[in-house]
Amino acid sequence: MLRNFWPQVKIARWEALLFPDGFEQNGDDSPMNLICLSPEVHVYWNKGEFALKPISVSADSKTLTVQLFWQAK
Repeated sequence: MLRNFWPQVKIARWEALLFPDGFEQNGDDSPMNLICLSPEVHVYWNKGEFALKPISVSADSKTLTVQLFWQAK
């Protein structure tokens, strides 16, 4: 889904941050994915009903500001 919105180079950088040992090593259900969602929001995420665009990271790397996009059905 990311490829519909961002270039492959940017996605590759995100993947390198999220899965430093490679996706095959960690899988997609790892704390390395850096984002926690409530169970209700996770349902929407799994259905692909929204996308998040990273905007900025705080100096201490503890806060990520994102832009929310609701997807057309």
